[in-house]
Amino acid sequence: MQASFEGQLERVETPDLLTFINQARRTGLLEMERTSQSTRIFFLHGEPVFASSNRPGLRLGDLLLRVGKISARDLERCAQHPRAAGDRMGQLLVAEKLLTEAELRSFLKVQISEVIFNSLFWGEGRFAFYDDVAHPRDVITIDMNLQNLIMEGVRRIDERGQLGQQFPDLEMLVESLTNPDWVKSHMSLTPEEWSVFFLVDGRRSLQEICELAGHADALTTLEILNRLRETNLIGLVSADRRAPPEPKVAPAVVPTLTTPPLSETALLSSPPPEPVPAPAERLPYEEDETLSILSASAARYVAAGRPTARLVIEDSIPPAVYQLQGDAYTLGRGPKNDIVVNDLNVSTFHCRVERGAGGFKVYDLKSTNGTAINKQRLHEPAVLKPNDVLNLGPVRLLYLED
Repeated sequence: MQASFEGQLERVETPDLLTFINQARRTGLLEMERTSQSTRIFFLHGEPVFASSNRPGLRLGDLLLRVGKISARDLERCAQHPRAAGDRMGQLLVAEKLLTEAELRSFLKVQISEVIFNSLFWGEGRFAFYDDVAHPRDVITIDMNLQNLIMEGVRRIDERGQLGQQFPDLEMLVESLTNPDWVKSHMSLTPEEWSVFFLVDGRRSLQEICELAGHADALTTLEILNRLRETNLIGLVSADRRAPPEPKVAPAVVPTLTTPPLSETALLSSPPPEPVPAPAERLPYEEDETLSILSASAARYVAAGRPTARLVIEDSIPPAVYQLQGDAYTLGRGPKNDIVVNDLNVSTFHCRVERGAGGFKVYDLKSTNGTAINKQRLHEPAVLKPNDVLNLGPVRLLYLED
C-alpha cells in the first residue's frame, strides 16, 4: 500500500499534521509509529471516526477496567470469544450485555480522544497517510470535531505542565498528614476526593495512586491530589526515604489466599520480638484457638481498652484470618492493598475498613461487584458488628471481635 504522504514527526508537529488532514477533508488512515508504540487514526472527510493504539492503557478494555465498568474476568472472557478476531471488543461487550450501545459510544469517544491526546506531542517517530483506506467494517464509528479535540489536548498539556511543577516525579510516595477522623469532622471532601484520599498510605507512589483511582485520565487524579496537598492533607516523600520499621515491633503479617496463614504454634516457635507476658498476665486473645496472627502492636490496642478484631475468610482452606490491629485497611485484588483477596470477582481496590469511635466502618470504593454487609449492598459507609459477614462480591469475610 503506497502512502499518499509521509514524514518524520521531528519535522512536523502532530497538531499541524492533524489540522492539514482536517482542512483538506481527507478520508483515509494516518499511521504514527515511534519506539514501542504505534497509533492508527481513521478519518472521514477530515474528521476522526476511529482510533486505536497498542500502548497499554489506551485500549477500550483498559479504559473500562480503569473506571470499573467491567471486571478482569469479563474482559478475559470476551478476549477468548471465538469471534474475537473478527469482532471488536466493544461489540462483544454489548453482546454480553455488559454495555449498552449508548454506553459503548460514550466510552469509545473517551478512548479515541485519549489516543489522539497521547499522540499530540510525541516529538519523534514517523507518520504515513493512506488515502481512501476505510475503517474496519466491524467497528462503531464516532462523529467528533478534530479542532475541538486539538484545543482540548493543548489545554491538557498546559495543565499537565502546571501539575508537573507540583509533581515533578510520579515515583514519589504520598503520605497522609492528618488523621482521617479529624478530616471527617473538619473538612467537606467530595466522594472523589475521599476515594483518592483513601489510597494514600505512605507506601503508594503518585503513579500507583493514579492507576488505582479509577479515573479515565491520570490528570483527574493529579488534580485531586493537588487539592489535597494544597490543604495540607497529604505530603510527598522521596521514594528512597521510606520510613524504617519501628524498633522492637513485630511486623503485621497479612496472608493472601495463595499463602496459608501461619498457625499460632508456628508463630510462637520463633524468638519473640518482645518479652512474652507471664502466664498470670495472659490476655484473652492468647487462648483463642483460631489461626490468628497477633503482633506486639495488637497488645497495645488491648491494653488501651480497644477490642482486637479480625476478618476470617471461611471458604479458604485453612481459613484465612486477618487481624485488624491498625486504624485503616484497604481490601482488594491488587497487590498494593493491606489485605489482598485473590478472586477475579473482587475489584483491584474494592473497599476500605476504618476504625472509628463506633467500631470498624466499611467504605465501598466504586467496586464493580459491590460491597455488602450480611448481603445488604452498601450505598453509604456502615459499621461492622460482631459476627457480621462482609461480602466483597461473592467472597465472604466473617467479622469477629475479642
